[in-house]
Amino acid sequence: MKKKLMVLLASAMVLASLAGCGNNNAEEASGASSEAEETAGAADPAMESTDGTAGEEEVEKPGEEKTELVIAGGDAAGVAAAIQAVSEGMDPSAILIVESGDELAADAAGKGSFFNESDSDQQFEAGIEDSYDSFLADTRKAGGDENDTAMAEFLVESASEARVWLEGLGVKFGAPEQREGSSAARSLPGAGEELGVQVEKALKAKAEELKIPVRYNTSVVKLLYGDDGAVSGIVLSADGKEETIDCLAVVATDPELLPLFEELKTVNGADGNAAGVVVTSCAEAIMPGSEEEEKAVPGLYAAGRIIEAAAHGAGALEGNEMVSMAVYGMTAGTEAAIYIGDASR
Repeated sequence: MKKKLMVLLASAMVLASLAGCGNNNAEEASGASSEAEETAGAADPAMESTDGTAGEEEVEKPGEEKTELVIAGGDAAGVAAAIQAVSEGMDPSAILIVESGDELAADAAGKGSFFNESDSDQQFEAGIEDSYDSFLADTRKAGGDENDTAMAEFLVESASEARVWLEGLGVKFGAPEQREGSSAARSLPGAGEELGVQVEKALKAKAEELKIPVRYNTSVVKLLYGDDGAVSGIVLSADGKEETIDCLAVVATDPELLPLFEELKTVNGADGNAAGVVVTSCAEAIMPGSEEEEKAVPGLYAAGRIIEAAAHGAGALEGNEMVSMAVYGMTAGTEAAIYIGDASR
Protein backbone atom coordinates (compact mmCIF):
# COMPACT_ATOMS: atom_id res chain seq x y z
CA MET A 1 0.00 0.00 0.00
CA LYS A 2 2.86 2.34 0.88
CA LYS A 3 4.47 1.57 -2.46
CA LYS A 4 1.28 2.41 -4.37
CA LEU A 5 0.91 5.67 -2.46
CA MET A 6 4.43 6.68 -3.48
CA VAL A 7 3.64 5.98 -7.14
CA LEU A 8 0.43 8.03 -6.90
CA LEU A 9 2.29 10.91 -5.27
CA ALA A 10 4.94 10.82 -7.99
CA SER A 11 2.24 10.94 -10.66
CA ALA A 12 0.56 13.82 -8.87
CA MET A 13 3.86 15.73 -8.84
CA VAL A 14 4.22 15.25 -12.59
CA LEU A 15 0.66 16.48 -13.15
CA ALA A 16 1.32 19.46 -10.93
CA SER A 17 4.46 20.31 -12.88
CA LEU A 18 2.51 20.15 -16.14
CA ALA A 19 -0.16 22.47 -14.77
CA GLY A 20 2.63 24.77 -13.59
CA CYS A 21 4.03 25.13 -17.11
CA GLY A 22 1.22 27.59 -17.56
CA ASN A 23 2.36 29.31 -20.72
CA ASN A 24 3.43 32.63 -19.39
CA ASN A 25 3.44 34.03 -22.91
CA ALA A 26 -0.31 33.67 -23.42
CA GLU A 27 -1.00 37.32 -22.60
CA GLU A 28 1.53 38.39 -25.22
CA ALA A 29 -0.16 36.24 -27.83
CA SER A 30 -3.66 37.52 -27.14
CA GLY A 31 -2.83 40.95 -28.54
CA ALA A 32 -0.58 39.81 -31.35
CA SER A 33 -0.94 41.06 -34.89
CA SER A 34 -0.97 38.15 -37.31
CA GLU A 35 1.21 37.77 -40.35
CA ALA A 36 -1.61 35.61 -41.65
CA GLU A 37 -3.90 38.63 -41.53
CA GLU A 38 -1.53 40.50 -43.84
CA THR A 39 -2.00 37.81 -46.46
CA ALA A 40 -5.77 37.57 -45.98
CA GLY A 41 -6.37 39.70 -49.05
CA ALA A 42 -4.58 37.22 -51.28
CA ALA A 43 -6.49 34.58 -53.23
CA ASP A 44 -7.49 31.74 -50.91
CA PRO A 45 -7.57 28.27 -52.50
CA ALA A 46 -10.07 27.23 -49.84
CA MET A 47 -12.62 29.58 -51.38
CA GLU A 48 -12.30 28.09 -54.84
CA SER A 49 -14.52 25.40 -56.28
CA THR A 50 -13.03 21.95 -55.60
CA ASP A 51 -12.76 21.12 -59.29
CA GLY A 52 -12.27 24.66 -60.56
CA THR A 53 -15.79 24.81 -62.06
CA ALA A 54 -17.62 28.03 -61.25
CA GLY A 55 -21.16 27.92 -59.93
CA GLU A 56 -20.93 24.50 -58.28
CA GLU A 57 -21.44 24.12 -54.55
CA GLU A 58 -18.21 24.50 -52.61
CA VAL A 59 -17.13 21.68 -50.31
CA GLU A 60 -15.83 22.85 -46.95
CA LYS A 61 -12.43 21.43 -46.03
CA PRO A 62 -11.64 20.23 -42.49
CA GLY A 63 -10.44 23.17 -40.40
CA GLU A 64 -11.85 25.90 -42.66
CA GLU A 65 -14.51 27.16 -40.30
CA LYS A 66 -12.45 27.77 -37.15
CA THR A 67 -9.07 26.44 -36.14
CA GLU A 68 -7.27 27.26 -32.89
CA LEU A 69 -4.78 24.38 -32.80
CA VAL A 70 -2.97 22.78 -35.74
CA ILE A 71 -1.26 19.41 -35.24
CA ALA A 72 1.46 19.37 -37.89
CA GLY A 73 1.88 15.63 -38.22
CA GLY A 74 -0.63 12.80 -38.01
CA ASP A 75 1.78 10.31 -36.42
CA ALA A 76 1.04 8.63 -33.09
CA ALA A 77 2.33 11.58 -31.03
CA GLY A 78 0.31 14.07 -33.08
CA VAL A 79 -2.90 12.10 -32.64
CA ALA A 80 -2.14 11.74 -28.92
CA ALA A 81 -1.70 15.53 -28.66
CA ALA A 82 -5.04 16.15 -30.37
CA ILE A 83 -6.86 13.68 -28.14
CA GLN A 84 -5.32 15.15 -25.00
CA ALA A 85 -6.20 18.71 -26.07
CA VAL A 86 -9.85 17.65 -26.28
CA SER A 87 -9.64 16.08 -22.82
CA GLU A 88 -8.39 19.46 -21.58
CA GLY A 89 -11.60 21.07 -22.79
CA MET A 90 -10.92 22.05 -26.39
CA ASP A 91 -13.68 21.74 -28.96
CA PRO A 92 -12.56 18.98 -31.39
CA SER A 93 -13.76 21.09 -34.32
CA ALA A 94 -11.20 23.77 -33.37
CA ILE A 95 -8.35 21.30 -33.87
CA LEU A 96 -6.88 20.33 -37.24
CA ILE A 97 -4.52 17.41 -37.81
CA VAL A 98 -2.40 17.84 -40.94
CA GLU A 99 -0.96 14.58 -42.28
CA SER A 100 1.34 14.36 -45.30
CA GLY A 101 0.28 10.77 -45.96
CA ASP A 102 -3.09 9.06 -45.99
CA GLU A 103 -3.17 7.34 -42.59
CA LEU A 104 -3.07 8.38 -38.93
CA ALA A 105 -0.69 6.93 -36.30
CA ALA A 106 0.94 4.73 -38.94
CA ASP A 107 4.28 4.86 -37.07
CA ALA A 108 2.92 3.32 -33.84
CA ALA A 109 3.75 -0.25 -34.80
CA GLY A 110 7.34 0.82 -35.46
CA LYS A 111 7.71 2.16 -31.92
CA GLY A 112 8.50 -1.35 -30.71
CA SER A 113 6.70 -3.96 -28.65
CA PHE A 114 7.52 -2.62 -25.19
CA PHE A 115 6.87 0.33 -22.88
CA ASN A 116 9.37 1.15 -20.13
CA GLU A 117 8.30 2.19 -16.63
CA SER A 118 10.36 2.08 -13.45
CA ASP A 119 9.31 1.82 -9.81
CA SER A 120 5.91 0.58 -10.94
CA ASP A 121 3.10 -1.34 -9.25
CA GLN A 122 3.80 -4.30 -11.54
CA GLN A 123 7.43 -4.37 -10.45
CA PHE A 124 6.49 -4.06 -6.78
CA GLU A 125 4.03 -6.93 -7.01
CA ALA A 126 6.66 -9.09 -8.77
CA GLY A 127 9.37 -8.20 -6.23
CA ILE A 128 11.47 -6.40 -8.86
CA GLU A 129 13.79 -3.68 -7.58
CA ASP A 130 14.15 -0.66 -9.83
CA SER A 131 14.37 3.13 -9.58
CA TYR A 132 14.02 6.30 -11.62
CA ASP A 133 17.77 6.81 -11.32
CA SER A 134 18.51 3.38 -12.81
CA PHE A 135 15.99 3.97 -15.60
CA LEU A 136 17.57 7.34 -16.37
CA ALA A 137 21.09 5.88 -16.32
CA ASP A 138 20.05 3.15 -18.78
CA THR A 139 18.37 5.77 -20.99
CA ARG A 140 21.47 7.95 -21.03
CA LYS A 141 23.77 4.98 -21.72
CA ALA A 142 21.65 3.80 -24.66
CA GLY A 143 21.82 7.33 -26.08
CA GLY A 144 25.59 7.56 -25.69
CA ASP A 145 25.03 10.40 -23.20
CA GLU A 146 23.92 12.54 -26.15
CA ASN A 147 20.33 12.88 -24.92
CA ASP A 148 19.15 16.29 -23.86
CA THR A 149 19.38 15.85 -20.08
CA ALA A 150 16.15 17.61 -19.14
CA MET A 151 14.18 15.79 -21.84
CA ALA A 152 15.49 12.38 -20.77
CA GLU A 153 14.65 13.14 -17.14
CA PHE A 154 11.11 14.20 -18.01
CA LEU A 155 10.60 11.06 -20.10
CA VAL A 156 11.60 8.84 -17.18
CA GLU A 157 9.59 10.77 -14.58
CA SER A 158 6.42 10.83 -16.71
CA ALA A 159 6.36 7.21 -17.90
CA SER A 160 3.85 6.04 -15.27
CA GLU A 161 1.38 8.79 -16.14
CA ALA A 162 1.73 7.98 -19.85
CA ARG A 163 1.09 4.28 -19.26
CA VAL A 164 -2.09 5.10 -17.32
CA TRP A 165 -3.15 7.41 -20.17
CA LEU A 166 -2.71 4.63 -22.74
CA GLU A 167 -4.66 2.23 -20.54
CA GLY A 168 -7.46 4.79 -20.53
CA LEU A 169 -7.62 4.37 -24.32
CA GLY A 170 -7.99 0.62 -23.90
CA VAL A 171 -4.35 -0.45 -24.35
CA LYS A 172 -3.51 -3.54 -22.27
CA PHE A 173 -0.07 -4.33 -20.86
CA GLY A 174 1.56 -7.59 -19.78
CA ALA A 175 4.06 -8.37 -17.03
CA PRO A 176 7.42 -6.53 -17.03
CA GLU A 177 10.38 -8.11 -18.80
CA GLN A 178 14.07 -7.26 -18.79
CA ARG A 179 15.12 -6.24 -22.27
CA GLU A 180 18.49 -5.44 -23.76
CA GLY A 181 20.03 -2.33 -22.27
CA SER A 182 17.83 -2.28 -19.17
CA SER A 183 19.32 -3.07 -15.75
CA ALA A 184 15.95 -4.34 -14.44
CA ALA A 185 12.74 -5.91 -15.71
CA ARG A 186 10.77 -2.74 -16.52
CA SER A 187 9.65 -3.29 -20.13
CA LEU A 188 5.92 -3.90 -20.45
CA PRO A 189 4.73 -5.82 -23.54
CA GLY A 190 1.25 -5.68 -24.95
CA ALA A 191 -1.25 -8.16 -23.52
CA GLY A 192 -3.26 -10.16 -26.03
CA GLU A 193 -1.96 -8.19 -29.01
CA GLU A 194 1.34 -6.58 -29.99
CA LEU A 195 1.68 -3.24 -28.20
CA GLY A 196 2.28 -1.04 -31.25
CA VAL A 197 -0.77 -2.48 -33.01
CA GLN A 198 -2.92 -1.82 -29.93
CA VAL A 199 -1.70 1.77 -29.68
CA GLU A 200 -2.33 2.48 -33.38
CA LYS A 201 -5.87 1.09 -33.19
CA ALA A 202 -6.65 2.92 -29.93
CA LEU A 203 -5.44 6.31 -31.18
CA LYS A 204 -7.29 6.03 -34.48
CA ALA A 205 -10.50 4.92 -32.78
CA LYS A 206 -10.42 7.78 -30.27
CA ALA A 207 -9.67 10.42 -32.90
CA GLU A 208 -12.56 9.11 -35.00
CA GLU A 209 -14.87 9.02 -31.97
CA LEU A 210 -14.03 12.64 -31.15
CA LYS A 211 -14.47 13.63 -34.82
CA ILE A 212 -11.21 15.59 -34.90
CA PRO A 213 -10.79 17.15 -38.37
CA VAL A 214 -7.93 15.77 -40.50
CA ARG A 215 -6.35 16.96 -43.76
CA TYR A 216 -4.60 14.05 -45.51
CA ASN A 217 -1.94 14.31 -48.24
CA THR A 218 -1.23 17.87 -47.12
CA SER A 219 2.14 19.38 -46.28
CA VAL A 220 3.16 22.30 -44.09
CA VAL A 221 5.01 25.01 -46.01
CA LYS A 222 5.52 27.70 -43.41
CA LEU A 223 4.87 28.69 -39.81
CA LEU A 224 3.56 32.23 -39.30
CA TYR A 225 4.30 34.49 -36.34
CA GLY A 226 2.89 37.77 -35.06
CA ASP A 227 4.92 40.87 -34.21
CA ASP A 228 5.39 39.55 -30.66
CA GLY A 229 6.91 36.30 -31.91
CA ALA A 230 3.88 34.17 -31.06
CA VAL A 231 2.46 31.64 -33.51
CA SER A 232 -0.34 33.18 -35.57
CA GLY A 233 -0.92 30.72 -38.39
CA ILE A 234 0.39 28.09 -40.75
CA VAL A 235 0.63 27.73 -44.53
CA LEU A 236 -0.45 24.40 -46.02
CA SER A 237 0.00 22.93 -49.48
CA ALA A 238 -2.15 20.31 -51.20
CA ASP A 239 -2.71 19.54 -54.88
CA GLY A 240 -0.36 22.34 -55.85
CA LYS A 241 -2.35 24.99 -53.98
CA GLU A 242 -1.30 26.87 -50.86
CA GLU A 243 -3.68 27.89 -48.09
CA THR A 244 -3.17 29.96 -44.93
CA ILE A 245 -4.81 28.76 -41.73
CA ASP A 246 -5.01 31.19 -38.81
CA CYS A 247 -4.45 29.52 -35.44
CA LEU A 248 -3.23 30.23 -31.93
CA ALA A 249 -0.90 27.25 -31.51
CA VAL A 250 0.91 24.53 -33.45
CA VAL A 251 2.14 21.13 -32.29
CA ALA A 252 4.80 19.87 -34.72
CA THR A 253 5.62 16.15 -34.89
CA ASP A 254 6.62 15.54 -38.53
CA PRO A 255 10.45 15.45 -38.94
CA GLU A 256 9.99 16.87 -42.45
CA LEU A 257 9.34 20.17 -40.68
CA LEU A 258 12.88 20.40 -39.25
CA PRO A 259 13.93 23.06 -41.82
CA LEU A 260 11.23 25.32 -40.34
CA PHE A 261 12.94 25.02 -36.93
CA GLU A 262 16.44 26.07 -38.05
CA GLU A 263 16.40 29.21 -35.91
CA LEU A 264 15.23 27.30 -32.83
CA LYS A 265 17.17 25.05 -30.48
CA THR A 266 17.94 21.70 -32.10
CA VAL A 267 20.48 18.89 -31.91
CA ASN A 268 22.51 18.02 -34.98
CA GLY A 269 23.03 14.67 -36.63
CA ALA A 270 26.30 13.20 -37.92
CA ASP A 271 25.94 15.25 -41.10
CA GLY A 272 25.86 18.48 -39.10
CA ASN A 273 22.26 19.23 -39.99
CA ALA A 274 19.42 19.57 -37.48
CA ALA A 275 18.20 16.12 -36.45
CA GLY A 276 15.81 16.87 -33.59
CA VAL A 277 14.04 19.73 -31.84
CA VAL A 278 14.83 20.41 -28.18
CA VAL A 279 11.77 21.18 -26.04
CA THR A 280 11.03 22.06 -22.43
CA SER A 281 9.15 19.80 -20.02
CA CYS A 282 6.06 21.61 -21.35
CA ALA A 283 6.92 20.42 -24.90
CA GLU A 284 7.60 24.06 -25.89
CA ALA A 285 10.04 24.84 -28.70
CA ILE A 286 12.93 27.04 -27.53
CA MET A 287 14.95 29.91 -28.93
CA PRO A 288 18.68 29.09 -28.58
CA GLY A 289 20.92 30.97 -26.17
CA SER A 290 22.53 30.55 -22.80
CA GLU A 291 20.53 28.66 -20.18
CA GLU A 292 19.45 31.97 -18.65
CA GLU A 293 18.54 33.49 -22.03
CA GLU A 294 16.57 30.57 -23.49
CA LYS A 295 12.93 31.44 -24.08
CA ALA A 296 10.02 29.33 -25.23
CA VAL A 297 8.29 30.33 -28.47
CA PRO A 298 4.67 31.27 -27.58
CA GLY A 299 2.24 28.80 -29.11
CA LEU A 300 4.82 26.44 -30.64
CA TYR A 301 5.14 22.87 -29.33
CA ALA A 302 6.84 19.72 -30.57
CA ALA A 303 6.56 16.00 -29.90
CA GLY A 304 6.99 12.65 -31.59
CA ARG A 305 9.50 11.94 -34.33
CA ILE A 306 10.69 15.54 -34.63
CA ILE A 307 12.11 15.47 -31.06
CA GLU A 308 13.39 11.88 -30.92
CA ALA A 309 17.04 12.71 -31.63
CA ALA A 310 17.04 15.13 -28.68
CA ALA A 311 15.19 12.81 -26.30
CA HIS A 312 17.04 9.60 -27.19
CA GLY A 313 20.48 10.82 -28.26
CA ALA A 314 22.47 8.34 -30.32
CA GLY A 315 19.93 5.59 -29.79
CA ALA A 316 16.72 4.80 -27.92
CA LEU A 317 16.65 2.30 -25.09
CA GLU A 318 14.33 -0.53 -26.17
CA GLY A 319 10.88 0.41 -24.91
CA ASN A 320 11.57 4.16 -24.74
CA GLU A 321 10.25 5.16 -28.16
CA MET A 322 6.71 4.33 -27.12
CA VAL A 323 7.26 6.18 -23.84
CA SER A 324 8.46 9.41 -25.49
CA MET A 325 5.61 9.28 -28.00
CA ALA A 326 3.01 9.15 -25.23
CA VAL A 327 4.77 11.45 -22.75
CA TYR A 328 5.50 14.32 -25.11
CA GLY A 329 2.37 13.85 -27.21
CA MET A 330 0.03 14.17 -24.24
CA THR A 331 2.16 16.97 -22.74
CA ALA A 332 2.04 18.99 -25.96
CA GLY A 333 -1.73 18.55 -26.14
CA THR A 334 -2.19 19.61 -22.52
CA GLU A 335 0.03 22.68 -22.75
CA ALA A 336 -1.31 23.84 -26.12
CA ALA A 337 -4.88 23.64 -24.79
CA ILE A 338 -3.96 25.63 -21.67
CA TYR A 339 -2.14 28.22 -23.76
CA ILE A 340 -5.07 28.61 -26.14
CA GLY A 341 -7.51 28.90 -23.26
CA ASP A 342 -5.44 31.66 -21.67
CA ALA A 343 -4.87 33.50 -24.96
CA SER A 344 -8.59 33.41 -25.79
CA ARG A 345 -9.67 35.16 -22.58
